[in-house]
Amino acid sequence: MIALITTAALIIISLLLITALFLKYKLQVEVWLYNRNILSCCIHERELDKHKTFDAFISYAHQQADFVNHTLLPQLEQGEPPFRVCTHERNWLVGAYIPEQIIESVEQSRRTIIVLSQHFIESEWARMEFRTAHQCSLNEGRARIIMIKYGEIINSELLDKELKTYLDMNTYLDWQDTRFWDKLRYAMPHKMGRKRNADMLEVGGRRCVMAQNPHLCDESV
Repeated sequence: MIALITTAALIIISLLLITALFLKYKLQVEVWLYNRNILSCCIHERELDKHKTFDAFISYAHQQADFVNHTLLPQLEQGEPPFRVCTHERNWLVGAYIPEQIIESVEQSRRTIIVLSQHFIESEWARMEFRTAHQCSLNEGRARIIMIKYGEIINSELLDKELKTYLDMNTYLDWQDTRFWDKLRYAMPHKMGRKRNADMLEVGGRRCVMAQNPHLCDESV
């Protein structure tokens, strides 16, 4: 009887321990199963990313602000389905630590859209945003980056080794492509239903409303 009770107690303790570990590392377990196509019918990308605030973070040099604000954003946010998009101009907290905001923007977004231009590869902050997004994608083993080629890259020798390697091994969208918008929407997270656009980025436990400084991009990129 004592042996039976002891065995039952050990089984219950083991089950409780396994349950506790699963609840603590639930996301990591789901990502591991998803990446290996195990139980893929039960685990969807939107389930893995439900904790993320934004559908995409757009990384760009401030010289492309007009393209982003007047072309890219309206198509993504006002189309069907509408996407929730983060940009440094309106979603970052003025005066906050820029590297920290870069990390939070990438981690709180389901995709990182890189507007690759000559100005982008000449910008230290823009290149840091790419490296952060690339590292995050590598850590998760998932395709997170959407690369948009905007204009000609004149001085290709300025490309970081990491960025050059990425371009050699991955496809990218060309702004001049006649099917650009169809391809971009296909690369975005597949959504169901309409949700309100989020306008806040959480930095260090603080939720920050749209930045009030219209020249923030000139300081950060």
